[in-house]
Amino acid sequence: TIIIPRRSAITTRTSCDLLKLLKFHGFFLVNTLEVFQTCEDKFETYRVLSNAGVDTPETVLCPKKSVQKALDKVSGWGYPIVGKLPSGTQGIGVFIMDSPNSALSVLQAMTAITDGVILQKFINSRCDYRVHVLNNSYSSIDPKYEVIGMMRRSHTKEDFRSNYHLGASVEIVNDENTDRETIKQIEDIAIAAAKAVGAVWCGVDVI
Repeated sequence: TIIIPRRSAITTRTSCDLLKLLKFHGFFLVNTLEVFQTCEDKFETYRVLSNAGVDTPETVLCPKKSVQKALDKVSGWGYPIVGKLPSGTQGIGVFIMDSPNSALSVLQAMTAITDGVILQKFINSRCDYRVHVLNNSYSSIDPKYEVIGMMRRSHTKEDFRSNYHLGASVEIVNDENTDRETIKQIEDIAIAAAKAVGAVWCGVDVI
């Protein structure tokens, strides 16, 4: 029996307890509660990937009462900088700040209604890659990770986010439109990220 929980399974205490119980009794979960909790929290994802040596954008946590301290830490990055709510999908809760003044006012407003915001160094790129990685094994001790799909997402001129539902164009990546060396490099990064979080099946974004 293979059980594939939906992301919404971690939104209630009852469903979280059910996932723990299913794992305890030996059911094969795609993915476990621990994996969902790691990937749902953007700062925890950053911490896990960094500890595993996976190259990630420079990241700083901006707590509710330490906005100016956080901005001082990122002062050497230059602007714009990217802000993200700790959780969320499809680009919702991701925003960009163009100057120190705008960053201060936006972060003061955001941290007034949420526990904290994540700041990341802006990487100027016309596209990113969504890579689906599968551990094609029932064993976490002897995993067999492989890339089962990859697409290139190119954002519009009006939006720096590359999410399809926000208007980005999407194309399947293959040997006809991307050189093999680039594909291999992206695949290696994605597999390393999937291993780091312990996922059975996950989508990894590479920029």
